[in-house]
Amino acid sequence: MKISPEHYKKLESAVKEVLEDNPTYLEDCKALGEKKSSVRVRWNLFHMVCDKDHYTFARTLWEYCNDDHIDTALKRIVGGLT
Repeated sequence: MKISPEHYKKLESAVKEVLEDNPTYLEDCKALGEKKSSVRVRWNLFHMVCDKDHYTFARTLWEYCNDDHIDTALKRIVGGLT
């Protein structure tokens, strides 16, 4: 995973905060089943995180990471929450 440990912790904290603000998000997505892929669930979370800081954090990540690197981090974070 290319994302730095510092940025990973920040992303993990931000995802958890978004989920605290939207406590039924993961359950709602599971209820939709096949209609909502796990990739879409992760990236919706990422965009919800980014919306909170006007994409400043995303721009920082995209300076040295591509979408695959970010998705790997999101898989680890979301996988640990489900």
